Amino acid sequence: MAFIEADVNEYGFSEVTDGTALGDAQPEITNGEGRTVLPYEIVLQHDTGEPFYCGEVREYDGIADGADGRINIEHRRVIRTSQIKKDATAYAVDGEVFFHPGGSGAAGYLVATADKAAGDIAFGRITKAADSIGGTSGAYTYLEVRPYAYDPSRALET
Repeated sequence: MAFIEADVNEYGFSEVTDGTALGDAQPEITNGEGRTVLPYEIVLQHDTGEPFYCGEVREYDGIADGADGRINIEHRRVIRTSQIKKDATAYAVDGEVFFHPGGSGAAGYLVATADKAAGDIAFGRITKAADSIGGTSGAYTYLEVRPYAYDPSRALET
């Protein structure tokens, strides 16, 4: 039997493990990015001092600015994304990655070193799979990451 690889979205995102079999956690959020967020785009949604969620958009049409939609925050899965800082040279298997939030001008992305003043938050760890880092140092094309579990009652750190 032959397998056909599933298409990925604009951000090169595909889910490596089947989150649905593990019980997806998909809270409804209000998009406050100032633009439509695309399907499978990783987003951070929060208001200062309020609970936050970081996960990928699960709405087929994305989520329009100001509209409500669901994102996946399930941590028992591995995701592959090209939504990364492409010039980073510090990605390492089992290394921690952080999410740098986007905004009205562009999508956020994963980085190897956090800048809390810029709003970066811990996102997850690069998986131990031998092919988990695409490309070479300084020219990475994607990462496979196991996201951290998020406590929705926790306020965003500043």
